[in-house]
Amino acid sequence: MNLQLTFIIFFALLSSTIVLYSLTLPEVDAATATLTPSIADTTISDNSTKRDTNFGSEFKICVDPGNYPTDPIPMPEFYNLRRSLVKFDLSSIPPGSPINSARLQLYVNFLTNRPEAEGETLTVYQVTEDWAEMEATWNDRFTSPSTQSWTNPGGTWTVIGATSVTIPSDPVGYWIEWTVTDIVKAWIENGEPNYGFIIVSDSEKDWSICFISRTGSNNPILEVDYTPPPDLSIKGDGIINQKLRVSPCSEFLVNIHIDDIPNGYTLDSFDFTVTWDPSLMEVVGDPVNYATERSWPNTFNRDDLTGNIYLNAFDPTGSGWGDDVWLSITFHCLGEGSSQITVSTSEGDTVVLKDQSGTTLDTFPDPYSVTCNQYQPRQPPRSYLVGGVIMPVDKPTVLAPYLILVGLVATVSLTYIMRKRKV
Repeated sequence: MNLQLTFIIFFALLSSTIVLYSLTLPEVDAATATLTPSIADTTISDNSTKRDTNFGSEFKICVDPGNYPTDPIPMPEFYNLRRSLVKFDLSSIPPGSPINSARLQLYVNFLTNRPEAEGETLTVYQVTEDWAEMEATWNDRFTSPSTQSWTNPGGTWTVIGATSVTIPSDPVGYWIEWTVTDIVKAWIENGEPNYGFIIVSDSEKDWSICFISRTGSNNPILEVDYTPPPDLSIKGDGIINQKLRVSPCSEFLVNIHIDDIPNGYTLDSFDFTVTWDPSLMEVVGDPVNYATERSWPNTFNRDDLTGNIYLNAFDPTGSGWGDDVWLSITFHCLGEGSSQITVSTSEGDTVVLKDQSGTTLDTFPDPYSVTCNQYQPRQPPRSYLVGGVIMPVDKPTVLAPYLILVGLVATVSLTYIMRKRKV
């Protein structure tokens, strides 16, 4: 099944039908993106001597609750209260793709005080401020070309979508995994900026854990299962090179349909814009807005001076809608020349489908244009135009099809009589 956004021209004089535009939306299967290594990771430390130290070049990233109330720190790598920052490149996942699941995996290579660490919690949050791998510290996100500090020292994050795991009894040499579906949804489906994850522990015990960073082996992994947006393709049915030849006196109808919606989906909402050259064609009468006729709340804007019609509508009941026409526009050609009718979705505009569970699927059609070559015929009796009658503009348009039809019948009759006599 395909979703088709179809534009059909009906020539008013001979009522011929020509499909101008067909936008197909094939069904798609889920895909998995395994993103590794991370594009940036580092540790930030609240040790009194390390708050402005960057650890971006190290082969490990560490988390430490920082509970050393009396004992001296026995090794330099035991820095008080450490947190890990990790960021992945999500550009391979098309924006707006529905996210089915996402998993963050880090490989443990170091653990101190195992009995204390077992069963303690590691929480992953969505970072809300950008940072640089080779610049981030406990106090600052960037240090070049100017210093930009964290709003909250030690990293700034939101608790929305946070997810936690407990440390197993013997994790060294194994992967620890978090389900981070809600955070990745925020980035891909909702368009929130991707500033990565921060791994934090609020434990009150004395332990430290480290993971392999992107500079070592067993790099961090983000595995995302998603449904790619449809691969939209355009075809023009019935028109060679998407061009029409019409006479300046022609009137024709443009109907905008949304057809062949896939099984299990209904139409939830849509936005699109129709543009034309107002110096070469004009809209006749009032376009028929079927969204209004179907009691769909909508925004309809028409500007004849610039040649622009915009329509946005949505289903108010949630019941959805199947295949149908949504806008009808009658155009009249004003003179000779070559002009275009373009249908597009502007930035942020979509055709939105909804499945039976209420989950929506956004599509973003590319702009598409059809060229109308309008010319004044020099020898009207020799006209052969399909779908319209070529005639001087000062002749009665209404009589033209009848005159041609009479001439055609007379010619056919005469030919038949002559052939009959020869026989």
